[in-house]
This record gives sequence, structure tokens and C-alpha cells, in this order.
Amino acid sequence: MDSAARRFRIRRVWWMRPLLTVLGGTSSRSFVELDGDTVRLRFGPLFVADLPRSAIVQAQRTRWPWYGGLGWRLGAGKTVALTGALAGTVELVLDAPRRVRFCLLPLSCRRIVVSLEEPEALLAALRS
Repeated sequence: MDSAARRFRIRRVWWMRPLLTVLGGTSSRSFVELDGDTVRLRFGPLFVADLPRSAIVQAQRTRWPWYGGLGWRLGAGKTVALTGALAGTVELVLDAPRRVRFCLLPLSCRRIVVSLEEPEALLAALRS
């Protein structure tokens, strides 16, 4: 990773790690990366998105409900959740629906919720 890129790992609770790992959501393949003007999101091979940084119009802490589940999730209102834990969740609101690859299929989403090991560090990096 080049020195300008900053990577923030997706938080994964210990009891979900075996299932996430089997599905490709390993620690090294589950992250949000800021690299110049690109925000790269990966959750194993089942979620891939490269978004222009300018497409994120709002980034904030949020709560993901326990009944929403963990893993690769679809929610209401063109929401995608990449949650390996309920803690540390951040919501990224996009300027318009954007194409992502979700469970190997193309999908349009407007909002991405992701659980992070360092949510405040990502928010600070997006603000700078």
C-alpha cells in the first residue's frame, strides 16, 4: 500500500470470524481504504466498490440493529451493510445511487453502513 493510502479494517467479532473467513471476509480482505480521490471498500470477494471521494456527501457514526444481522446485508432505501460487528458502525451517504458489486452481482446503493475497528479515524480522514 502506498504511503498516501490509509486503510481502516472492518471490525469482526470473534464468533463471526470463522463464517466470514469461509466466505472470504478475512482481516486482510475486509477494509475501507482512502487512496487520493478514491474510497475503496472491500469485504472479501462478496463486496467490491471503488467510489470517488466526492460521492460521499455525509459520513457519520450510526447504529446497526442486532436484527439487521451481521455479514453482507441489504437494507431499506438502497442500503448495503458490511458488518462483522454491531459496534463501530459508520454510515456513508452517497450523492446518488452508485454501482457496487454485492455478492458477485452488480447492485445500485445510496448508503453504506460498515463496522470498523477505528471508526473515528476514518471519519477524521474523510473530513481532512
